[in-house]
Amino acid sequence: DRLSIKEKLKYMKENLSLGTRIEFTELLTGEHLKDGDSPITELVITFISLLELSRLKRIKIFQNEQGGNIYIDVVKSLEDFDVDQANGFEEEGHQNADNNNAVDESESLAAPVH
Repeated sequence: DRLSIKEKLKYMKENLSLGTRIEFTELLTGEHLKDGDSPITELVITFISLLELSRLKRIKIFQNEQGGNIYIDVVKSLEDFDVDQANGFEEEGHQNADNNNAVDESESLAAPVH
């Protein structure tokens, strides 16, 4: 069992309130990591979760300078956010049918040899 996007969204719902400003790194607690998870797993899951909240206009994500800290502002309350209704991402463990038949694009983009 691995850390999921919905688990991270639930954590954010419980810990972020309207008007909060937080740095991205403050959301990387490590406390929800499960056996086999790496810190990079949490980083990716956290970022995807933030993108979902941003898509739903609950938060704003910004960076003041290239390479600088990433900040999150909660602009709409997460209290009424239904984590189970979050659908802006593919469920973990499910694979898109289009990906099963994908052609390696490097083959089609390669220049012909003469």
